[in-house]
Amino acid sequence: ESALRHYRFQLQRKKINSEIEWWRSTSIEVRAIYQRKFVAIHNKEIIDHDFDEEKLRNRVRKKFGKTVVLITPAEGRREFKFVSTYLA
Repeated sequence: ESALRHYRFQLQRKKINSEIEWWRSTSIEVRAIYQRKFVAIHNKEIIDHDFDEEKLRNRVRKKFGKTVVLITPAEGRREFKFVSTYLA
């Protein structure tokens, strides 16, 4: 069970790193559209956005359940979060 948890975590981390790289590579014009908002990114696609991070997180969790989804500010600080119930 421990090995399986570790494997899942590694897969999730790999996905998040891929999403981060994709987001960083998007144009300034795209990121400007979401100025002062948080964006949710899944499979290199912006799936949702909101000014309120908690509301966004709740919608993403409701829609995607245990699937790992990157949530990050569209600009400014370089803080990346992901939603998952596997990591407890």
